[in-house]
Amino acid sequence: MLKVDGDMIVFPAAIISQEENPFDPEAPLILDFEKAKSKAIALIKDKQKILDDDEIILTFSCSREDNWRRKYLPSYKADREPSPLLIPQLKEFLSEEYHVITNSCLEADDLLAMMQDPEDVNSIVCSGDKDMFTIPGRTYLWNRKIDKTQTLREANEFHFEQVLQGDRTDGYFGCPGIGPAKAKKILAEFKEINCEIEYQQAVWEKLIETFAKKDLTEEDLKIQYYVSRLLRKGEFDFKKKEVKLLDFLK
Repeated sequence: MLKVDGDMIVFPAAIISQEENPFDPEAPLILDFEKAKSKAIALIKDKQKILDDDEIILTFSCSREDNWRRKYLPSYKADREPSPLLIPQLKEFLSEEYHVITNSCLEADDLLAMMQDPEDVNSIVCSGDKDMFTIPGRTYLWNRKIDKTQTLREANEFHFEQVLQGDRTDGYFGCPGIGPAKAKKILAEFKEINCEIEYQQAVWEKLIETFAKKDLTEEDLKIQYYVSRLLRKGEFDFKKKEVKLLDFLK
């Protein structure tokens, strides 16, 4: 079964289906809903054809304001441009055509990640966002044409790299002065630790030390940890609307 980030379907479909009035730039945008629908369906069918699977689930994000990560970091994705105007209509249309899942405070890729079964090679999450590599299991990153199955260790390593280097596009900045090469070097000394819990605990102590050198606290570290990783199965309490992370510290 394909599990597809619906946000990355509706956004490009909506953006190419709105344009300024050539005779009056101050007039409302000209919208073409039929064009948007056709583009969205074409994008979905393209993923189905590439991965040879007709069964599909789409996920859509909550509003930016209600995103659970904003509780920890108000700047998270705060500088994004306003969404294309046809997105709400497109979501409604696709909800009638496909199996769609959404939640009031979760992002589309969180929902994908929590549905992923790392043991099932036929369970594929499809996205254009590298953050999918913070979860174990099979991921198809369509903008790079990468079809890869992540181990739990690979997913945790990639996540810790994100914690260290940050992601300015998403509005979090990691540990000042650390880029991709330095992040990999810091983590390299722990590769020989086989137990995953022990690995995460050892890395965490190193990260506390690394952040402290920049006058940052463990609480600062936790914020970077939270906002940089997708939620995995069992890490969100749907009743309390709370995340359950950092279990390896208990």
